[in-house]
This record gives sequence, structure tokens and C-alpha cells, in this order.
Amino acid sequence: MTVTLVYPPSADPTAPYLSVPALTAYLRERGIGVLPIDANLEAWRWMLTPHHLALVNGRVEERLR
Repeated sequence: MTVTLVYPPSADPTAPYLSVPALTAYLRERGIGVLPIDANLEAWRWMLTPHHLALVNGRVEERLR
């Protein structure tokens, strides 16, 4: 059995949510497969890519004109 634990994109990425890794370690110690997903961090990484920032910059400049 594999369990997926997801931390949703909703918080400050500089303050990591520790319950997902703690629960992951606990379950793995007991032989349960775990797939931890930090969707919050993944969302921030996506939003801060050069490509996405360029798109946002273009929209902002358009609105300011």
C-alpha cells in the first residue's frame, strides 16, 4: 500500500510545514509506502520561473499603460 500525503499550495514557502515529513517518516518506519508532495513549494517554484515571471511582467506592464 502506498499513501500520498499532499501539502496544498496555501502558505509562505519560507516557513515549511513539518507534519508531512514527520508523518512520512513515521509511516515509512512501519513499512508503509509514502509519496510526500509539497504542492506549496512546487507552486512557488513554478511561479518564480523566469518564463512565468516574464508572462506576469508583460501583464503588469500592459495594465500600467
